[in-house]
Amino acid sequence: MGTVTQRNLAHVQAQLGGANPISLSEYYRGGAYVPSLRNVIVYEPAGGGFTFSSGSTFWANYYNYDSGTKQTYYNSSSIYWSGVLISEFQGENTTTLTVGSYTYYRGSSVGGSVYQIRRTSISQVSINTGVPSSGAISLNQLLGAENP
Repeated sequence: MGTVTQRNLAHVQAQLGGANPISLSEYYRGGAYVPSLRNVIVYEPAGGGFTFSSGSTFWANYYNYDSGTKQTYYNSSSIYWSGVLISEFQGENTTTLTVGSYTYYRGSSVGGSVYQIRRTSISQVSINTGVPSSGAISLNQLLGAENP
């Protein structure tokens, strides 16, 4: 939707949604048009880059060598975060994996079959804190209100 930048009901309705006839009572915080929370993506490490710590935080692919056929073949992968084994799984071309509320991403190789890693999760933050949830409400209180 949008963010309120003008002090008139038509603009409020255009940015936040609402029914006709327009009424200020539709725009209380926590209602259908003025949510109190917004989802944000949290990156670890912060900024969305990748990290690597030998023996602690990394993504590893494991391969076996068959001396009879003289071929190397894929076996499994493991994800470690802060020294904790998060998952062992099959999937040779897998570069992302969701476990619980985290999604893990494989980055560049740091040598052999060991890779950098990052993870994301969803967090909720409060929004529209200047808009009342009940009682008197004015157009001034809706300036900056958003409906993502």
